[in-house]
Amino acid sequence: MKNQPNQPQPQTTKKQQPHPVPYERIQTILPVYLDQTGDGTQIYTQDGQTTTLPVPITHFMDQFAKTYFLDPRALKSFFRQKGLTGPLPLYLAGQIFISCKVRKPKISRDPCYGFIAYQAIQDLVPPAIFILPHYQIPLACSLATAQKAYNNGILAEKILADYQKNFFQKD
Repeated sequence: MKNQPNQPQPQTTKKQQPHPVPYERIQTILPVYLDQTGDGTQIYTQDGQTTTLPVPITHFMDQFAKTYFLDPRALKSFFRQKGLTGPLPLYLAGQIFISCKVRKPKISRDPCYGFIAYQAIQDLVPPAIFILPHYQIPLACSLATAQKAYNNGILAEKILADYQKNFFQKD
């Protein structure tokens, strides 16, 4: 059998490094602008730690949802069918994340919505600031819009509890 020189070797893909923060510990996910890389994502955890990733928040949220085999667009559609309007929540890692505008867009299609774990919010104070155990999240929306997002978190929790009860109920 003759050796064949210069045969192309099959390419292997390097496994992506795991996420530095366990998803279950995430409380807040915010879009940020990074000087070196552009759009980034800032993550706050339950114990007050902060991590900044050089990936756009949309990419991070898609990866977050894929980890739990969820389609964020389908989940938002589900909540719309159940009667929720306005800023719609996401259910990920056993938490309900409400979405709120956290910065003014610099250009069109600039990500400006962040996601806050609704169960972690201790208070909403004027002008529009969510108070969490280790930090405060100033919002770029009105107090009424922030209250609507929070109320949608409450409704989403009830909708999901009813759905789970009915789904697992035996006939």
